[in-house]
Amino acid sequence: MSLLHSQEPDGFTSHQTSSKPLCGSSYESSKEKTIRLHTQFLQNLLGLRQLTEPGYLTTDPLVSHRDVSLVTDSVYQLLRCMLSYCTNPKLLLPSSSFLLEAAQVLASVLDHGSLCKPALTQCMTRVEEFVKDLVSLILRNKELNRFQNQESLADCLILLGGCSLLRASLISLLLSQINRFADELSQACQSQRSACPHFDVSSYENTFYLFWILEQLLQSQKKEDRSEQHCEQMESQQKLERTALFLSEEFPLFSIYMWRIGAYFKSTDAEDS
Repeated sequence: MSLLHSQEPDGFTSHQTSSKPLCGSSYESSKEKTIRLHTQFLQNLLGLRQLTEPGYLTTDPLVSHRDVSLVTDSVYQLLRCMLSYCTNPKLLLPSSSFLLEAAQVLASVLDHGSLCKPALTQCMTRVEEFVKDLVSLILRNKELNRFQNQESLADCLILLGGCSLLRASLISLLLSQINRFADELSQACQSQRSACPHFDVSSYENTFYLFWILEQLLQSQKKEDRSEQHCEQMESQQKLERTALFLSEEFPLFSIYMWRIGAYFKSTDAEDS
Protein backbone atom coordinates (compact mmCIF):
# COMPACT_ATOMS: atom_id res chain seq x y z
CA MET A 1 0.00 0.00 0.00
CA SER A 2 1.45 3.39 -0.94
CA LEU A 3 1.72 6.33 1.39
CA LEU A 4 -1.57 7.65 0.06
CA HIS A 5 -4.11 6.12 -2.24
CA SER A 6 -3.37 6.67 -5.91
CA GLN A 7 -6.44 8.84 -6.13
CA GLU A 8 -6.25 11.85 -3.86
CA PRO A 9 -8.58 11.41 -0.88
CA ASP A 10 -10.91 14.06 0.42
CA GLY A 11 -8.91 16.83 2.01
CA PHE A 12 -5.74 16.27 0.01
CA THR A 13 -6.36 18.62 -2.87
CA SER A 14 -2.95 20.18 -3.18
CA HIS A 15 -3.51 21.44 -6.72
CA GLN A 16 -6.90 22.92 -5.91
CA THR A 17 -5.55 24.66 -2.81
CA SER A 18 -2.46 26.20 -4.32
CA SER A 19 -1.35 29.67 -3.34
CA LYS A 20 -2.77 31.14 -6.55
CA PRO A 21 -5.81 33.39 -6.13
CA LEU A 22 -9.12 31.65 -6.73
CA CYS A 23 -10.24 34.39 -9.05
CA GLY A 24 -7.39 33.60 -11.44
CA SER A 25 -6.07 37.16 -11.50
CA SER A 26 -2.73 38.40 -10.23
CA TYR A 27 -4.46 40.49 -7.56
CA GLU A 28 -6.22 38.91 -4.60
CA SER A 29 -8.52 40.98 -2.45
CA SER A 30 -8.63 40.53 1.31
CA LYS A 31 -12.03 38.84 1.01
CA GLU A 32 -10.71 36.38 -1.60
CA LYS A 33 -7.70 35.65 0.58
CA THR A 34 -9.93 34.96 3.56
CA ILE A 35 -12.09 32.55 1.54
CA ARG A 36 -9.04 30.77 0.13
CA LEU A 37 -7.37 30.35 3.53
CA HIS A 38 -10.64 29.30 5.12
CA THR A 39 -11.13 26.58 2.48
CA GLN A 40 -7.51 25.43 2.55
CA PHE A 41 -7.60 25.12 6.33
CA LEU A 42 -10.53 22.69 6.35
CA GLN A 43 -9.34 20.64 3.36
CA ASN A 44 -5.85 20.11 4.74
CA LEU A 45 -7.04 19.56 8.30
CA LEU A 46 -9.40 16.78 7.19
CA GLY A 47 -6.79 15.28 4.89
CA LEU A 48 -4.08 15.15 7.55
CA ARG A 49 -6.47 13.72 10.10
CA GLN A 50 -6.85 10.70 7.82
CA LEU A 51 -3.16 9.92 8.20
CA THR A 52 -3.67 8.72 11.78
CA GLU A 53 -6.37 6.23 10.80
CA PRO A 54 -5.33 2.56 11.15
CA GLY A 55 -3.89 1.11 7.97
CA TYR A 56 -3.94 4.38 6.07
CA LEU A 57 -0.19 4.86 5.79
CA THR A 58 2.87 2.66 5.64
CA THR A 59 6.48 3.22 6.63
CA ASP A 60 7.60 1.70 3.32
CA PRO A 61 10.76 3.66 2.34
CA LEU A 62 9.96 3.20 -1.35
CA VAL A 63 6.91 5.45 -1.39
CA SER A 64 6.60 7.70 -4.41
CA HIS A 65 7.90 11.28 -4.47
CA ARG A 66 4.36 12.42 -5.31
CA ASP A 67 2.99 10.90 -2.09
CA VAL A 68 5.68 12.54 0.06
CA SER A 69 5.07 15.90 -1.60
CA LEU A 70 1.33 15.55 -1.05
CA VAL A 71 1.74 15.11 2.70
CA THR A 72 4.37 17.83 3.15
CA ASP A 73 2.38 20.29 1.01
CA SER A 74 -0.70 19.67 3.14
CA VAL A 75 1.28 20.24 6.35
CA TYR A 76 2.79 23.43 4.90
CA GLN A 77 -0.58 24.80 3.78
CA LEU A 78 -2.24 24.02 7.11
CA LEU A 79 0.61 25.71 9.01
CA ARG A 80 0.36 28.75 6.74
CA CYS A 81 -3.37 29.02 7.45
CA MET A 82 -2.76 28.62 11.19
CA LEU A 83 -0.09 31.33 11.16
CA SER A 84 -2.43 33.67 9.28
CA TYR A 85 -5.04 33.14 11.97
CA CYS A 86 -2.53 33.62 14.79
CA THR A 87 -1.33 36.87 13.23
CA ASN A 88 -4.85 38.13 12.64
CA PRO A 89 -7.51 36.08 14.52
CA LYS A 90 -10.36 37.85 12.73
CA LEU A 91 -9.06 36.81 9.31
CA LEU A 92 -9.80 33.13 9.21
CA LEU A 93 -11.43 31.05 11.92
CA PRO A 94 -14.68 31.62 13.83
CA SER A 95 -13.19 30.10 17.00
CA SER A 96 -9.75 29.39 18.43
CA SER A 97 -10.90 25.81 19.03
CA PHE A 98 -10.21 25.14 15.34
CA LEU A 99 -6.62 26.26 15.84
CA LEU A 100 -6.25 23.85 18.76
CA GLU A 101 -7.80 21.03 16.72
CA ALA A 102 -5.25 21.64 13.97
CA ALA A 103 -2.38 21.60 16.50
CA GLN A 104 -3.63 18.29 17.90
CA VAL A 105 -3.85 16.76 14.43
CA LEU A 106 -0.32 17.88 13.54
CA ALA A 107 1.07 16.45 16.78
CA SER A 108 -0.75 13.17 16.15
CA VAL A 109 0.50 12.93 12.56
CA LEU A 110 4.12 13.38 13.66
CA ASP A 111 3.79 11.00 16.62
CA HIS A 112 1.80 8.36 14.76
CA GLY A 113 4.90 6.70 13.33
CA SER A 114 3.41 6.06 9.91
CA LEU A 115 5.18 8.76 7.92
CA CYS A 116 8.14 7.66 5.87
CA LYS A 117 11.47 9.27 6.81
CA PRO A 118 11.58 11.87 3.97
CA ALA A 119 8.05 13.08 4.76
CA LEU A 120 8.67 13.11 8.53
CA THR A 121 11.91 15.09 8.16
CA GLN A 122 10.28 17.75 5.98
CA CYS A 123 7.18 17.99 8.17
CA MET A 124 9.28 18.31 11.34
CA THR A 125 11.25 21.17 9.80
CA ARG A 126 8.04 23.01 8.88
CA VAL A 127 6.43 22.52 12.28
CA GLU A 128 9.57 23.56 14.19
CA GLU A 129 9.66 26.79 12.17
CA PHE A 130 5.99 27.35 12.99
CA VAL A 131 6.65 26.79 16.71
CA LYS A 132 9.39 29.45 16.65
CA ASP A 133 6.98 31.84 14.91
CA LEU A 134 4.33 31.29 17.60
CA VAL A 135 6.79 31.92 20.44
CA SER A 136 7.92 35.09 18.68
CA LEU A 137 4.30 36.23 18.26
CA ILE A 138 3.65 35.75 21.97
CA LEU A 139 6.71 37.76 22.95
CA ARG A 140 6.15 40.62 20.48
CA ASN A 141 2.43 41.13 21.08
CA LYS A 142 1.85 44.58 22.56
CA GLU A 143 -1.90 44.86 21.95
CA LEU A 144 -3.83 46.13 24.93
CA ASN A 145 -6.49 43.39 24.73
CA ARG A 146 -4.10 40.61 23.79
CA PHE A 147 -4.58 38.17 26.63
CA GLN A 148 -7.26 35.92 25.10
CA ASN A 149 -5.23 35.57 21.93
CA GLN A 150 -2.08 34.89 23.97
CA GLU A 151 -3.84 32.06 25.79
CA SER A 152 -4.88 30.48 22.48
CA LEU A 153 -1.30 30.60 21.19
CA ALA A 154 -0.01 29.13 24.45
CA ASP A 155 -2.56 26.29 24.31
CA CYS A 156 -1.55 25.62 20.71
CA LEU A 157 2.12 25.31 21.71
CA ILE A 158 1.26 23.02 24.61
CA LEU A 159 -0.60 20.69 22.24
CA LEU A 160 2.27 20.69 19.75
CA GLY A 161 4.68 20.06 22.64
CA GLY A 162 2.66 16.96 23.43
CA CYS A 163 4.35 15.42 20.40
CA SER A 164 7.37 13.45 21.67
CA LEU A 165 9.41 14.52 18.64
CA LEU A 166 8.82 18.23 19.29
CA ARG A 167 8.83 18.43 23.08
CA ALA A 168 12.59 18.61 23.67
CA SER A 169 13.24 21.32 21.08
CA LEU A 170 10.30 23.38 22.35
CA ILE A 171 11.50 23.13 25.96
CA SER A 172 14.98 24.25 24.89
CA LEU A 173 13.52 27.16 22.92
CA LEU A 174 11.40 28.34 25.86
CA LEU A 175 14.33 28.13 28.27
CA SER A 176 16.47 30.11 25.84
CA GLN A 177 13.87 32.87 25.44
CA ILE A 178 13.23 33.15 29.19
CA ASN A 179 16.97 33.34 29.88
CA ARG A 180 17.36 35.98 27.19
CA PHE A 181 14.73 38.24 28.78
CA ALA A 182 16.10 37.54 32.26
CA ASP A 183 19.47 38.80 31.01
CA GLU A 184 17.77 41.99 29.82
CA LEU A 185 16.25 42.51 33.27
CA SER A 186 19.65 41.87 34.89
CA GLN A 187 21.30 44.47 32.67
CA ALA A 188 18.55 46.97 33.50
CA CYS A 189 19.12 46.40 37.22
CA GLN A 190 22.89 46.79 36.91
CA SER A 191 22.71 50.00 34.89
CA GLN A 192 20.18 51.68 37.19
CA ARG A 193 21.05 50.62 40.70
CA SER A 194 19.79 53.84 42.28
CA ALA A 195 16.45 53.95 40.49
CA CYS A 196 13.66 51.65 39.41
CA PRO A 197 14.99 49.78 36.35
CA HIS A 198 13.39 50.55 33.00
CA PHE A 199 12.19 47.50 31.04
CA ASP A 200 9.65 46.49 28.41
CA VAL A 201 6.48 45.88 30.42
CA SER A 202 4.73 44.04 27.55
CA SER A 203 7.66 41.65 27.12
CA TYR A 204 7.70 41.13 30.88
CA GLU A 205 4.02 40.17 30.91
CA ASN A 206 4.32 38.04 27.78
CA THR A 207 7.19 36.02 29.21
CA PHE A 208 4.84 34.62 31.85
CA TYR A 209 3.04 32.76 29.05
CA LEU A 210 6.34 31.07 28.26
CA PHE A 211 6.65 30.06 31.91
CA TRP A 212 3.15 28.61 31.76
CA ILE A 213 3.84 26.61 28.58
CA LEU A 214 7.17 25.38 29.94
CA GLU A 215 5.65 24.23 33.22
CA GLN A 216 2.92 22.30 31.40
CA LEU A 217 5.47 20.50 29.22
CA LEU A 218 7.81 19.71 32.11
CA GLN A 219 4.93 18.53 34.26
CA SER A 220 4.04 15.84 31.71
CA GLN A 221 7.63 14.92 30.87
CA LYS A 222 8.94 11.56 32.03
CA LYS A 223 12.54 10.43 32.27
CA GLU A 224 12.13 8.22 29.18
CA ASP A 225 11.21 11.35 27.22
CA ARG A 226 14.66 12.85 27.72
CA SER A 227 16.69 13.60 24.66
CA GLU A 228 20.24 14.53 23.77
CA GLN A 229 19.28 18.10 24.69
CA HIS A 230 18.75 17.25 28.37
CA CYS A 231 22.24 18.35 29.49
CA GLU A 232 21.83 21.63 27.60
CA GLN A 233 18.41 22.12 29.19
CA MET A 234 19.84 21.52 32.67
CA GLU A 235 22.51 24.17 32.06
CA SER A 236 19.83 26.66 31.01
CA GLN A 237 17.74 25.80 34.06
CA GLN A 238 20.72 26.28 36.40
CA LYS A 239 21.36 29.67 34.83
CA LEU A 240 17.71 30.57 35.56
CA GLU A 241 18.20 29.72 39.24
CA ARG A 242 21.33 31.86 39.50
CA THR A 243 19.63 34.81 37.81
CA ALA A 244 16.53 34.38 39.97
CA LEU A 245 18.55 35.18 43.09
CA PHE A 246 19.95 38.33 41.50
CA LEU A 247 16.51 39.57 40.34
CA SER A 248 14.60 38.58 43.47
CA GLU A 249 14.56 42.07 44.97
CA GLU A 250 13.45 44.05 41.91
CA PHE A 251 11.33 41.32 40.25
CA PRO A 252 10.14 38.92 42.98
CA LEU A 253 7.29 37.32 40.99
CA PHE A 254 9.47 36.76 37.93
CA SER A 255 12.16 35.25 40.18
CA ILE A 256 9.70 32.85 41.78
CA TYR A 257 8.63 31.55 38.39
CA MET A 258 12.26 31.14 37.35
CA TRP A 259 12.96 29.20 40.54
CA ARG A 260 9.90 26.97 40.01
CA ILE A 261 11.30 25.68 36.71
CA GLY A 262 14.17 24.07 38.61
CA ALA A 263 11.68 22.14 40.76
CA TYR A 264 10.19 20.49 37.68
CA PHE A 265 13.62 19.41 36.43
CA LYS A 266 14.59 18.10 39.87
CA SER A 267 11.35 16.16 40.25
CA THR A 268 12.06 14.39 36.96
CA ASP A 269 15.64 13.66 38.04
CA ALA A 270 14.31 12.21 41.30
CA GLU A 271 12.67 9.40 39.29
CA ASP A 272 16.14 8.02 38.63
CA SER A 273 16.97 7.59 42.31
